[in-house]
Formats: sequence, C-alpha cells, structure tokens
Amino acid sequence: MKKRRSPKAGVGMKTHRLSNGVDIDVCPLTGGVWLELGELASLTSLSNDLPYFAAAVATSRETIWPSPSAPCMLREIKFHPDFEIVLDYCPVSGGLWLDAGELEKVRALLATLSPPYSALAAALETVSEAAPAMSRATKATATVGADGRRLAPRPRQKKT
Repeated sequence: MKKRRSPKAGVGMKTHRLSNGVDIDVCPLTGGVWLELGELASLTSLSNDLPYFAAAVATSRETIWPSPSAPCMLREIKFHPDFEIVLDYCPVSGGLWLDAGELEKVRALLATLSPPYSALAAALETVSEAAPAMSRATKATATVGADGRRLAPRPRQKKT
C-alpha cells in the first residue's frame, strides 16, 4: 500500500493502530489526522462518521488541499450545523482530515452534547491518546506558513 501524504505538510504520514484495530494516519509535522470512511463510526455507536453528513456536504466548498487517498481536492464541511467547526472531507473516498486544533474542538463540543455524541467524544479521546503528535504541531513552520498553506521548497544553489 502506498504511504499516504499529509495534505497540509506534504510529508508521509505515520500509521497508528488503535486498541480496537482501527488504523489512523497522523502527520508528524502538523499533528493532523486522516480517518478513512467509516473509521470514526467504527469507534462509536454512530451509524456514520458525521450525523449531519448530507447537510454538511450540500454546503461544502473545495479547498486547496489534495486528498491523501484520492486524486481530488478536499472539501470543507461543517461538523455540526449549529457550531463553527470545519473539517476537510474527501468527496471520492469519504475520508476526513482533522487538523490538530480541530480534534480538540470536536472533542470539547461533543463532551457537552448528549448521546450519541458523547460516544464520539470518547472515541476521539482514544484517537488522541494513540497519536500524541496530534496535540502539538512540531516543526510545522518549516513546511507550512502562517496562513496554513504549504511553503515551496527553497531552490538549491548550484555549486560552482
């Protein structure tokens, strides 16, 4: 299987296996997390990854970020219609990209809501514990600018 690349940093992601056997991909530079279709739901009692999926996709918009799993661009979608938490979604594979800060925002929101959201919050806690790099961005400024866009590599100078 080809190693997935982080959409935000352009580097290979590290795979972490959770206690239930679900593999998640984590960017070692930004701490972002890639979840394939159904992985979030398999960690919870939810029937799908996003309870408000149809509404989220209907109002989504294309980003500049390439999908780690398909030849397309990710789309921004609202996690919940009543809150301003925006995740990135692959329209081809159905996978979700969560930036390091988004994971904490989603967990905090879900902890305040009643089931089935509380089950989702517990699952995200499991993901966070399995991939400690998600809680902190390390070396992110080396490849990602302040606006979150990937920086172009410096051209190498020719030796004369």
